[in-house]
Amino acid sequence: MLAYLQRKVLRILYNYSATIRRMPTIPELEIKTGKDEKTVRSTLKGLVKGGYI
Repeated sequence: MLAYLQRKVLRILYNYSATIRRMPTIPELEIKTGKDEKTVRSTLKGLVKGGYI
């Protein structure tokens, strides 16, 4: 089961890839989630570790 922030980031990644056809940058993820860089990077690492990305 994914945490709320992990699900949110995963949805952002999916939507960017489907509509804009590229992955968002770290600063874009910071804006979209309202979190700092450290939290965004930690969330991405958790998604990688879980095999989601």
